Amino acid sequence: MAETQSIAKIQDTFDRWRQMGSRKLRSGTELIGLVPDQETELWLHVIHAGLPLAQIDQLERAMQTSLPRDLRALYRVTRGLSLFHGAFNLHGRRAPGFGTADCALQPEDILELNHGLDVLGWKPPGAVAFAANAWDQSVHLFGMTEQPRQVARCHRGTGEILELDGTIWECLVRKLYRLDRLITAP
Repeated sequence: MAETQSIAKIQDTFDRWRQMGSRKLRSGTELIGLVPDQETELWLHVIHAGLPLAQIDQLERAMQTSLPRDLRALYRVTRGLSLFHGAFNLHGRRAPGFGTADCALQPEDILELNHGLDVLGWKPPGAVAFAANAWDQSVHLFGMTEQPRQVARCHRGTGEILELDGTIWECLVRKLYRLDRLITAP
């Protein structure tokens, strides 16, 4: 699937979800898919505001590795996201400390994800984990194959490759459609 087609499908899916309600916070974070009939305001999806290039460069220094080009591009649009109450989390850059109200919503931290996998000992040097699935605890990484843009979904404990996508964009399209069908099916 061409990169522009994948990006268009991602945007179309978010636009469809916005029909269930959306709200943009002062921090730039967008809440999508208001859950009906709740006493408190609950949302299905959280898309955090993107990062300026300087912060992406800082993230690379903190990780002590270069981020893949596609991940850098994605972080310009979103510093992280959570779909279907955390069923899929794109890890990103967390601000230090704790916040209240709009500032309290933060993406899962990519540094913590990668450190946790480094401790397990199976992640190759230079590989970058960027996302996790809550249902099976699998993780998505660049650098598990010889193809630099390829994304591998791996078993968290062993590193066994469970699935491959040609690019991060194809990975996101597949993840969005799979979760959308599972959760919104009649």
